[in-house]
Amino acid sequence: ESMRALERWLAFNAGALPQRRKVAAWHMENKRFVAAAKLFDEANQIDPFLRKLHRAWGDALRADGKYEDALREYTVGLAVPPELDSDEPGDVDDAEKADWLGRQAACLQSLGRNAEAAERAKKSLELDPKCAIASETLQKAQ
Repeated sequence: ESMRALERWLAFNAGALPQRRKVAAWHMENKRFVAAAKLFDEANQIDPFLRKLHRAWGDALRADGKYEDALREYTVGLAVPPELDSDEPGDVDDAEKADWLGRQAACLQSLGRNAEAAERAKKSLELDPKCAIASETLQKAQ
C-alpha cells in the first residue's frame, strides 16, 4: 500500500526521479510492465543520461512485447556519454557492453531480424564469452 501511496504522490511531483524509478521497479517486480514502462519514460524525461534507466526501461518494454522500443532503449543506453551518467560515471567495460549488445540481439530476434540478431550476439560474445543472453539468442538463431 505504501508504494501505491508513493505512486499517487508522484502525480504531483514531476521532478521526483528516485521515487519514480523506485515505483517503476516495484511494478517490474510485480510484472506490471506497462505501468513500469510509463514511469521509466517519465524518469527519462527528467534525466535522459542514465544507462541503468535505459536498461530498466528497455527490460520493461521487452517484457511487454514492445521489441522495437526496447531495442531503441538498449541502443541509446549504450550511447550515454560516460561523463554524463550520474548513476555509473565512467566507461562501459566489455562485460557490460556485451550485455547491452546481447539485449539488442534478443530484441532483433524477437522482431524476426535473425541475421542481425546473430551478428549482434556474436559481437557480444567476442567481448564476453559468458554473456548468457547473447548465447541464448545465438543458439535460437541457428
